[in-house]
Amino acid sequence: MYTAIRSDFPGISLAAARVNKRLTQKEFAKACNVSESTVIKWESGESQPSIKKLPLIEEVLCMPLNYIDFSRR
Repeated sequence: MYTAIRSDFPGISLAAARVNKRLTQKEFAKACNVSESTVIKWESGESQPSIKKLPLIEEVLCMPLNYIDFSRR
């Protein structure tokens, strides 16, 4: 069960969410079926995950997507 997030909460970066889950970039990439370089690009802001990957990211990180700010580094 997820905790309600305030609408003014800025969210955390994808990297912080991954680290909070104690996953390396390599482990996270494997769980999301992407390359490690793709995760690096997501975390650096060079690119963003496709909409098709979002449910898997939510599942791997065990947190709702509205908690993750993909624009933050």
